[in-house]
Amino acid sequence: MLERASGLGETEGLILRSLGQNAVRNHHFYKAETYYQQALAHSAHRTSRYSTKTKAELANALLRQQPPSVKKGSKLLKEALRASGGG
Repeated sequence: MLERASGLGETEGLILRSLGQNAVRNHHFYKAETYYQQALAHSAHRTSRYSTKTKAELANALLRQQPPSVKKGSKLLKEALRASGGG
C-alpha cells in the first residue's frame, strides 16, 4: 500500500501513521518512531487534521522506548496538546 500511495502526500502520511500504530501494538517502539517521523515529514500530513494525533502517538512511542526519550516525548506531547486547543 505504501508503494502505491507514493506521491499522494496525505494518503502516504496516513499509511505511514498506520504502520507506526501497528509497530506500537507489537512493542516495536523504535520502528514506530521512524514511521511517525516519516509521516510528519510529508507536508500534506503535517498540515492535516491528523498531524496532532501523529505527534501524540510519536510522543507515546518515544516515552515507551528503553530508555525512554523523555525530553523529546514531553516536548511533542505539549505541542500536540497546544495544537488540540487543550493548552
